[in-house]
Amino acid sequence: PDNNKEAEFMVEGMHCASCVWLIEKVLNDTPGIELAEVNLSQQRLRMRWDQSRSSLSSLIDRLSSFGYSAMPYNPETAEGNIRRFNRKLMYKMAFAGFGAMNIMWISISLYAGTFSGIDLSLKSFFHYVSLAIATPVLLYSGWGITSAAVRGLIKRHLSMDLPIAIGVWVTYGYSAWQTFFGRGEVYFDTVVTFLFVILIWRYLEA
Repeated sequence: PDNNKEAEFMVEGMHCASCVWLIEKVLNDTPGIELAEVNLSQQRLRMRWDQSRSSLSSLIDRLSSFGYSAMPYNPETAEGNIRRFNRKLMYKMAFAGFGAMNIMWISISLYAGTFSGIDLSLKSFFHYVSLAIATPVLLYSGWGITSAAVRGLIKRHLSMDLPIAIGVWVTYGYSAWQTFFGRGEVYFDTVVTFLFVILIWRYLEA
């Protein structure tokens, strides 16, 4: 009678606590919303709104504009989606771990060469190999972080993904510049290892 509606939705696209914060802030700042609570582990959104002020379709569209899709909550479907999400996150974590393990051997050689001496052509070769390892790790394992940071910038809602994305891309860009045009040190190992550690935490959180 008072036009209040309440429903639970399954949200796709969440991957960390900053996503929870962003969704709750965006929805709770929307006229007509009385309650918006997100459960990250279950990928679930509980929402109560005044239908006379905001329609459900407009709320779903607003959520979609930030890169998240919502559908009516169904326990069986939600469980399957959570399993797929965790499996995908595990693949990204494993890929970053594999890259970190391999790039670390190259970094040890470069660090040893700094003190004992290393031929510049061999050093340049190691730099290119490190670049070849770091690039797919950044694009695959770090894509979710980068895309979330970009969405936040576009919508002027900054999240924890932004400093992570800035850190890895600036470090990668500097190292790539040194690989192609300079003779200084590179830090591709830092990029890959940092992403690996972040993804370990997010996988455990999920």
